[in-house]
Amino acid sequence: RWFCAHSHNEYYRRASKVFIPVDCASLSGQVFESQLAQAFDDMAENLKKTTVSRDELNAANRQLEASNQQLRTGEQQLKAANQRLQATEEQLKANEEELRQGKTVYKAMFEGAISGIAIYEGVNDGGDFIFKDVNPAAEKIDKIKKQDLTGKSVKDVFPGVYEMGIFDALKRVWKTGKEEYLPAAMYKDKEIKEWRENHIFKLSSGEVVVFYKDITELKQAEEQLKENNEQLRALTAKLSFTEDRERKHIAEGIHDSIIQPLVFLDIKAKSLGKTTKNTKLIEAYSQMRTILNELIEKARTFIFDLSYPTLYELGLEPAIEEWLQTEIEDKHEIAAEFKVETQSKDLDQNIATFLFKSAKELLINVVKHAKANNVKVSIARKQNNIILCVEDDGCGFKSFRSDKKHNSLTGFGLFNIREQVTYLGGEVSIDSKAGIGSKIILTVPLTVPLKDEAYI
Repeated sequence: RWFCAHSHNEYYRRASKVFIPVDCASLSGQVFESQLAQAFDDMAENLKKTTVSRDELNAANRQLEASNQQLRTGEQQLKAANQRLQATEEQLKANEEELRQGKTVYKAMFEGAISGIAIYEGVNDGGDFIFKDVNPAAEKIDKIKKQDLTGKSVKDVFPGVYEMGIFDALKRVWKTGKEEYLPAAMYKDKEIKEWRENHIFKLSSGEVVVFYKDITELKQAEEQLKENNEQLRALTAKLSFTEDRERKHIAEGIHDSIIQPLVFLDIKAKSLGKTTKNTKLIEAYSQMRTILNELIEKARTFIFDLSYPTLYELGLEPAIEEWLQTEIEDKHEIAAEFKVETQSKDLDQNIATFLFKSAKELLINVVKHAKANNVKVSIARKQNNIILCVEDDGCGFKSFRSDKKHNSLTGFGLFNIREQVTYLGGEVSIDSKAGIGSKIILTVPLTVPLKDEAYI
């Protein structure tokens, strides 16, 4: 820069003091000047080269620094990658340990399960299923060893899977992946006849798993319980009908053997009282008649409690209507409405007695528990059934219960009514809401089913 900013003579003057050696003095001024100019040109060129080299060096230094920075960044990234790799290796080890423990747990659950477990592989596009594994419970249930099942077709080993519906369920689950529950059904083939309950689902590996239980003993117990309940209902109905007949027989005996003689005595005492003028005898006959009338009234009440005569003499509808009037309206001051849609002339006497007792029981419950102001009873006939309906506007109840609190003192409560209706082949409908009231409908056949010769 200094060279470019000054004149040639100034360069010459200044340079002569520094650069020109002693032997240059003998040179002519022109030659010296030329050589000096050349020297300065060379020096300027060298200076330029030095400047360029310095710039290149600085650029190289900057590039080197950048490379060093990249190298340091790479080292940090490599270090982080190594740390991640180490963490991954540790997680992999933990996963392997968890998998090992999971396999141990799976094996323990598989082998220790009380339900049978069978694992199938679908082949031929779901056209068949091959046994891959079974647990000990399955071996016990099916009475067959694992080695005799593995690799074999389910339809070859258990041909009854078609009729039972398991094979179709296996195909659906294999195709859709949606698990299915097959409720209790009978499996049978030439060697096996058992009740099974199946739960089928598909694994992510594509295998189909079936959990199943042998509930044959449970089903047999249910059938036995059902049979026992049926026998109990039959016995209850038999005892009830027998009791009604005995009550009627006793009532008739009381009427014929006690009431009629008492009535005769009353008539005789009345007649004797008219034939005498003795005031003491007249007073004695009067007292006798009072006692006789009290006995007659008590005996009649006892007969009505034993067996309602109106029911046998006039039929179901007049008996209910009379009882509503005397016991509900007159005695308890509850407004009662009675409606008959169809007369039940050909109604079996046992059915009529049962319906009358049921109506009484339901109405007594209304008096005791419903706190009702109005009650309605209706009788209708539909095909071969007779329908008794009892409604009230009382407090209602939340659900049907059979405990003593909600049964009447006679023990012939809602539970007993339901049991006998079930035995007779009918049904009970209860519609009740708290604070609104209740509506109970009994639907029973016109005749007693021929389940026991004692009812014929």
